Amino acid sequence: METTTKLAIGVSALCCLASAAFAGGPDIPMIDMNGFHIGLGFGYKSYTYDQVGTVTVTTNGGTVLSVLHPVSASITQFGPVGELGYTFASDWWIAGVKAQYQYDNVRSVHIMDAPLVGSNYSYRTRLGSHLTAMLLAGIKVNEANAVYLEAGYSTVWGKTTLFGPGPVAVSMKNRLNGGIAGIGWRHYFMNNVFLDLSYDYALYRSKSNSVTLSSATASAEGTAIGVSGTVQNPKRVAINGITATVNYLFNI
Repeated sequence: METTTKLAIGVSALCCLASAAFAGGPDIPMIDMNGFHIGLGFGYKSYTYDQVGTVTVTTNGGTVLSVLHPVSASITQFGPVGELGYTFASDWWIAGVKAQYQYDNVRSVHIMDAPLVGSNYSYRTRLGSHLTAMLLAGIKVNEANAVYLEAGYSTVWGKTTLFGPGPVAVSMKNRLNGGIAGIGWRHYFMNNVFLDLSYDYALYRSKSNSVTLSSATASAEGTAIGVSGTVQNPKRVAINGITATVNYLFNI
């Protein structure tokens, strides 16, 4: 009961703060939203991607078995964000440009069984930091708040490493490019400090690329058996999430 009461009090307080931000209270002097800004914050992102690996078994040069290992992964990541941009504002609208860089280190490991020979391949996929550049346009809700829409270009860096049955590995790096769009809200605490909160969805695509790792064994009858593992880079990655930064505004 005590926990429920505290939660209710907290929710009520947040509602009061939100109401005060958009209406009521004393008049707030007009804030100059024009200028260059730079800020730091955090982002909570959800990564979704598809990837395919293949294990092939051959004897005497002929394929005996080829097994596909498709993977659909969904991973969340919390990481630091840097932001900079420039805003133009009138009495009732805002427009501008914004760039964000988020450091992420999304990792996933998948096992690929090699039938008939009892050995395994595995591959590790890493999706690293991503960079976005967007145009934005919106309206002022009041003297200290504005809502806007944004859209632009984004890129994310990745790396896939394929491990064989022995202490051998091969890797490939790739960069995925795509578009990003979202909605945001800015609250100005004072003339030079504001909170920038946004939700965005980004879709990335990349050219198909792959790496292969092969090994050979011999059966009891002396027949040579070859085993190879192949993995493709993620060709399609979707990222959606929330970003919050605190920025300092230079009215220049």
